[in-house]
Amino acid sequence: DCHLTEWSPWSSCQLTCLDGRSFETTGRQARSRAVVIQVMENQDSCPHQIFQTRACKGGKCHTYEWRTSGWRDNERSVWCQRSDGMNVTGGCFLQNRPTTARHCYPPCTKPFSYCTQSGVCGCERGYTEVMTTHGFLDYCTKTPGSDNKKADVKTNSGRLKPGNSQIQDFFSEWSLRPVGPDGRIKLWVYGVTAGIFLLIGFIIALLFMLCRKQKHSKGSPPPQKPLTLAYDGDVDM
Repeated sequence: DCHLTEWSPWSSCQLTCLDGRSFETTGRQARSRAVVIQVMENQDSCPHQIFQTRACKGGKCHTYEWRTSGWRDNERSVWCQRSDGMNVTGGCFLQNRPTTARHCYPPCTKPFSYCTQSGVCGCERGYTEVMTTHGFLDYCTKTPGSDNKKADVKTNSGRLKPGNSQIQDFFSEWSLRPVGPDGRIKLWVYGVTAGIFLLIGFIIALLFMLCRKQKHSKGSPPPQKPLTLAYDGDVDM
């Protein structure tokens, strides 16, 4: 019930290298043939893979790197690729193998959110994460100045608003929040606070000057009028 395919072509001659340098003059070539299993119940009796190697000369040093496809339904493909563009089995360190699936708990159900490779919920490009006090994603807010496609952006209440109202988004979702997504107080809060203190100081100084002027006006006696005598032209002798 096990069928073998034809032998694959011999691979290119490869040397055993370290940091791009070879320590031997004789390389190795390999070829393999796949196993086709018709009845899955008999898969344990069939070999997984058959391969052969042979010595060769004039080999090259190759590097190996893990490659990944795009995420689709929280899953992706992972394979090892050689520096000459050939996909190979082996060569890449298993300790550095990227994950093929991502899982987040609690699930990422917020609008414009997705499950990151590290297992936490993040926001799509053009949106900023706003976290709860427990470290979970609360909601995704549109980043000011991001030139996204004119898609509809959902507010916290679930209503739709036009995505091209960038000025409205800037003031309603960013500027009026004293604390940024990173937990730091924004600069405009310090400016407003300084302005309030200056206004209070100006009012206190103005009241002080008014009270001092009023007190000074009450303490000074009114000026006396000069005495005027009437003269009728007669002189008493």
